[in-house]
Amino acid sequence: SKIDVAAAQANQDQSANDIALSVATAYLTVLFNEDQLENANSRTSLTQTQLEQTNRLIRAGTRPESDRLDIEAQLAQDEQNQVGRQNDLEISLLNLKQLLQLQPDYNLRIERPAMDFPEDNTVETFKLKSIYEKALTAQPSIKAGELNMKSAELGIKIAKSNKMPSLTAFAQLNSNFSSRAPDTNTGTRGYKTEPVVGFGDATQVQIGPNVVDVRFQELLTPPEFFTQRYFDQIGENFGQQIGLSLSIPIYNNSQTDIAMERAELNMKSTELNNNIIKQRLKQDIQRAIADAKAAKKALDASQKSVDALKLAYENTEKRFKLGAVNTFQFTTAKNNWDQAKVSLIVSKYDYLFKLKVVDFYQGNKITLDK
Repeated sequence: SKIDVAAAQANQDQSANDIALSVATAYLTVLFNEDQLENANSRTSLTQTQLEQTNRLIRAGTRPESDRLDIEAQLAQDEQNQVGRQNDLEISLLNLKQLLQLQPDYNLRIERPAMDFPEDNTVETFKLKSIYEKALTAQPSIKAGELNMKSAELGIKIAKSNKMPSLTAFAQLNSNFSSRAPDTNTGTRGYKTEPVVGFGDATQVQIGPNVVDVRFQELLTPPEFFTQRYFDQIGENFGQQIGLSLSIPIYNNSQTDIAMERAELNMKSTELNNNIIKQRLKQDIQRAIADAKAAKKALDASQKSVDALKLAYENTEKRFKLGAVNTFQFTTAKNNWDQAKVSLIVSKYDYLFKLKVVDFYQGNKITLDK
């Protein structure tokens, strides 16, 4: 039972770890959506500035009226995207509140830590064997499986013990008291008798050589005895008992054999389940390492894309002000850069989360602070 309690505690710890990982995921999602909303606000503000510049150019006669329509259409799309990002943020906040078991109207304010987005090649040092060995000692689910195995082994011993003879020793002390127990030693009180006339005044009976008169008496009132005292009854009724009982199982409808087979089957099932848990853990770690490496490559590619598209946008913006490119070309360059920045945000949080998953399997505390 102690082992079962320890296994249940380990399972509880595993559930707590899983909840912590879910909360961390939801928290990162909120931060991601905040960045998305900030980026959408910046895009809307930038488009509004471009519309004002275009209007000035149109008034100066250097741009056609149709350029205003293109910018206004882009501004409408940016505002629509801004609303969508705001909705995403609200939904992610609601999901985080639900995980924390907070009321939907609770004023939850998110603190943004100084997050560390690693830029080195830390992921290249991840090795499956070393991380898996740490996980075997850090993950409560593995500990719970080992405890369940010990419990199953003891279950077999307990089932086998039912085939052994059992010797029971017992002893007992007892007494009793009754409020109606008569005290026959003290005598009776308050009863009368009188002769009963039978066949004549007396009945003669031959007893040996003598002839005697026999008269019968009738009990007019029943005798009344005094009640025996409490402690006298306790002493007189005091009893002792001691003995041994030997039980030798012989057949017992094969219940003991069936119990042993069930206990052995339970141990094999537990062992198989533990192997499945360990195999799944190894697969999850291997996938987490691969995901982290892929996320690092995606982050590097996104950063290069942002840098390149930023230069392209700045060049297009200069040419647009000089009238060398039209509004469509300028808007396309801006959208490409904006989309690259969004992809970079996604890549950063994806990479950070993948690193935290690997830390989680190693038993490290989930934290975003540097």
